[in-house]
Amino acid sequence: MTNEQNQLQDAIYSNDYLDLIFDPNASVFQEGRIEQNPLSVTPNPKYEIHFLDQKTNPPLNLGYYNYYEIPHCYGLMDISALNESGSDFIQNQSNLDVTGNGVLIGFLDTGIDYTHPVFIDSGGRTKILSIWDQTIPAETYHPDLPYGTEFTREQINEALNHENPFEIVPSRDTIGHGTQLAGIAAGNRQSADAFSGMAPGSQLVIVKLKEAKENLKEYYGIAPDMLAFQTTDLMMALSYLRNAAVRLGLPMVICIGLGTSLGGLTLRNPLEHYIENLAETEGFSIVSAIGNEGLEGTTYIGNINNSRGRENVEILVGQEYGFTLELWGQPPNIYSLSIQTPFGETMPKLHIRGRGTLSHEFITSQTILQIDYLMSEQNSGNQIIQVKFKNPMPGIWTVTVYKQAYDTSDYFMKLPIRNFLRSDTRFMRPTPDYSLVKPAGVRNIVSVAAYDLQTGNVYNGSSWGYINVYDTKPDLAAPGVNILVPNLHHGFSTATGSSIAAACTAGSIALLFEWMIRYHIPWAPNAPGTKNFLTRGARQIPGIQFPNKRMGYGKLDLASSYEQVLNL
Repeated sequence: MTNEQNQLQDAIYSNDYLDLIFDPNASVFQEGRIEQNPLSVTPNPKYEIHFLDQKTNPPLNLGYYNYYEIPHCYGLMDISALNESGSDFIQNQSNLDVTGNGVLIGFLDTGIDYTHPVFIDSGGRTKILSIWDQTIPAETYHPDLPYGTEFTREQINEALNHENPFEIVPSRDTIGHGTQLAGIAAGNRQSADAFSGMAPGSQLVIVKLKEAKENLKEYYGIAPDMLAFQTTDLMMALSYLRNAAVRLGLPMVICIGLGTSLGGLTLRNPLEHYIENLAETEGFSIVSAIGNEGLEGTTYIGNINNSRGRENVEILVGQEYGFTLELWGQPPNIYSLSIQTPFGETMPKLHIRGRGTLSHEFITSQTILQIDYLMSEQNSGNQIIQVKFKNPMPGIWTVTVYKQAYDTSDYFMKLPIRNFLRSDTRFMRPTPDYSLVKPAGVRNIVSVAAYDLQTGNVYNGSSWGYINVYDTKPDLAAPGVNILVPNLHHGFSTATGSSIAAACTAGSIALLFEWMIRYHIPWAPNAPGTKNFLTRGARQIPGIQFPNKRMGYGKLDLASSYEQVLNL
């Protein structure tokens, strides 16, 4: 590798550099806010990721950088409850002779245990075509991968024949989440354990995401020991998956089992723009977990009476390292706030003009607030106030929201996903109707809730939400409660969550892809096309109106979807 290539890779891994997302045609360069920077990568033509030295550039804040330029942090969408017994995994839902053969399933997650038997065929060969491990720095230059190490199918097969496989391919899934999802979607049948993935004939392309930088986690108040991933690495992962499918000339289903709660209802961040465009591409379908925030109390929607002009919003705060609170308001209304500690000490009402950043320290609680605000966020035009709590005192905090009213529209407040909170921090009067996580709100992808195979009911914790006044998510529900999954001990456990349901759906779409290609079914081989077929065939419960906000168009039912296609 050249000195320039080494310098770029070092910056990508180093906490001394800030990672920021810029539109190469935006004013950030013309205005001189930053200099043209050689330490950058391009995941797609619309965006560049730049790595800026913290010593010579302003720290992360909305007073200087635009909202979408600062990456978000994403967490895993399961409840991390594993047992050694539980319901058998759902088997293929149709008698048609399809296994997902000739279809790729891509994952961007915690990696994969490639030595687990569900990923190895009877001849001892892997079903994984490649692994890009972002956590292992490259030793040699790869023209398409500025960091991380790629392991090919040939290398994985060599490792499987070695006494110590990880000496050949050192990529490991130390968490188990990526292994679970890949196994549910495409694991080989294991008759002795009553296990089969949905599409055992599919092949896998895997990205192991590196963890978010500490400077980004600190910005959002996420504890150092909490697992989080950042927008920039997800964008690069999607680019890798896309390029792999194009190079191989095969259709691909991409499963996203991650999510974030931050961001406005109508705002599309760079990752969502990329997902939206890729979903329209022929040969690709994208599935996303809806989230598990339905009962977590992390969302609040308010509407301030014009005559009153203010509203108190109470937040029960537990023992937390820190957290971020966001308030979004639509123009032409103008919002401000004041904050009161559990001891009654008050930060005065903010005087908001344009954009800015400020800090406030409470004497009695030793809590520090960093408050950033934009009167008009660049992409959506909406107002954003972002409050970062550092070392918050436990108890009930009161946020008084003020509105200079021009119309009767609502405002929207969000806390982090539960996986970024240590305790039961929540709004005292939450609004679960907007609890979906991003990127599940992207309209043209398949967003999936979890339901219980035993009871037939939607998993209580599954998120849902409006993406605008007309549309709701999820699109449908799939099995996601006590599902048998491969674990990190070459055995099986059970897991629950909407990411489990998303993996089940991803495997189902792989079967649909193979069937439609094999039998020359006229269709749109992209995310909206597959979404339409799945929602048309979704199984509905008599007496319940569909679509609805908890289950979308109903339960995943491949056999019914096939029938709908044949009757077109």
